[in-house]
Amino acid sequence: MFLMETITINREFLNKIKANYLHYQREEENLSIYFTAESLHINRGTLFRIESGSLQISDDLFFTLLNFYDSYFSENVQSLHIVKQYIQRIFTAYCDFNYKKAGQLYDTFISQKSINHDTIDSYDFFHVMLLDFLNDILINKKMNEKALQLLNEYHSVFSDDEICILHILCAKHFCDKEAYQEALSHLNELNRYNQNENTIYYALDCYLRASICLRENQGFSTYRYTQKALDILNETLYFERIKFLKMYQAIALSLLKQYEEAELLYFNLIDAFEGKDQKFVCAIRDNLAWLYIQSGQYQQAITATHQAFQAGSDFFELYFNIPLACYFLHDNEQCLQEIGNIPAEKKDPYTKAFLDVLQNGIIGDNVQFEWSVSHFLKQAENRNNPEMIRITLKIAAEYFETKDLERTVYYQKQLIALN
Repeated sequence: MFLMETITINREFLNKIKANYLHYQREEENLSIYFTAESLHINRGTLFRIESGSLQISDDLFFTLLNFYDSYFSENVQSLHIVKQYIQRIFTAYCDFNYKKAGQLYDTFISQKSINHDTIDSYDFFHVMLLDFLNDILINKKMNEKALQLLNEYHSVFSDDEICILHILCAKHFCDKEAYQEALSHLNELNRYNQNENTIYYALDCYLRASICLRENQGFSTYRYTQKALDILNETLYFERIKFLKMYQAIALSLLKQYEEAELLYFNLIDAFEGKDQKFVCAIRDNLAWLYIQSGQYQQAITATHQAFQAGSDFFELYFNIPLACYFLHDNEQCLQEIGNIPAEKKDPYTKAFLDVLQNGIIGDNVQFEWSVSHFLKQAENRNNPEMIRITLKIAAEYFETKDLERTVYYQKQLIALN
């Protein structure tokens, strides 16, 4: 239902692999097509047509060229079938966030090749390159740029399925690196090979676009993409990915100020995963506590933050929830006490900068307060965190209400512009 048709492995397709392999070997030896043709007394046009796959190559000429490149090639078609299966199985593991299984599958494949003394290049050459590339992204968390260039250059030996997998994993890599334009470039390329909106590829495209929109605080687009992905994935067994999509939806609803709907989604997720996946529950409780800050339910925010800590959460931004809630509740003494209770190792520069805003707001030194506001706003802008910018501008506008009308208007204008 979800995978497209793969390329049939017939004589024509095997010839295409041979043609690309010969071109690869010539390039690796840094030989021009003119030099190679002249050296072997072959017509240049003939050699060009052989490498492009438009001319069927004879076995004799194929091995003549291999000898010239000092290369060896095994006519083992079974190895191609095997590596193609491993590519699909590793991708399936990725679909369900099972990176451990993906790594084990790759290790099994490499181990089997070693046991079989399968060290000579064969029809699986480019697909092994693809498999290595996918493993680098999923397990080693790095991208081999040279391999990507080669995979793109020799894309004709891959099925549409395999090209879709390549672009999805590249987009995933760039999302992880917060290089969103590069990620979107690969997702746009993916759509050239997948026109069907009922495939796993389309679902993952929407999933990755949702994650990008979420990180850029685009509530409506995040919700729209998560719903499209869920429409497909709800018919699969990829439960790990489904649960994260539902969390993304709740966060999107919060951004859209649909707080009651978001709260209900969070409660449902807590009920479903409490005691089963505590790490995920911690993430849900972190977001629930923040929802109460967003919606101005400060007493509930304090309770929810305590519950998140009790569940085992150690998310660094959780540490300024309670001081912030106390500040908005005008409980200055408790706010300062809560700031003092935060362990020193949890006061990273970003957290400390915001806590300074709260402390200076209570102390009442206008110059020191405004410096701390400016200092934190720069950090929040660097992190693309409009919510914290909004909260800080609100704090500043309220601080100057009874002190300096001009400064109040200044911060209110910024707040209106942000909204």
